[in-house]
Amino acid sequence: MPPAPSFQTAPPFATAEAAWLWTAATLLARRDPAATRPPPGPCRPEDVLKCLDGLYRTNTIELLHARILRTWGWRGMAPNPARPRERCDCRLWQEAMKGLDGPLRACGIVGGPRCAIPAELLAKAMLEL
Repeated sequence: MPPAPSFQTAPPFATAEAAWLWTAATLLARRDPAATRPPPGPCRPEDVLKCLDGLYRTNTIELLHARILRTWGWRGMAPNPARPRERCDCRLWQEAMKGLDGPLRACGIVGGPRCAIPAELLAKAMLEL
């Protein structure tokens, strides 16, 4: 019997953001052989994309959210709300992460505690910057 795929033994990601950044890095490594390959994850990148597609099809997120996720995922980082040019991207990123969290947890891709910062506090912090 062949060995089980590595994603079945990897622990779940701590956050939806970690799952997304891993997915983007994995997809980028597939496209560009010179790119650094990320370590194995608890799922296939397609599983995360399926959750994202479900959010889009139910109008939970818009195409702009997916574009922001793609852009910043390829950069390997989340937008920084302290940078004025990234504030709008950060808001869209946070909305997408909030939407992705539930489906990824339901699939077992994300485990651990939910985000400890309430959305109201995060929004207030972004306005004060």
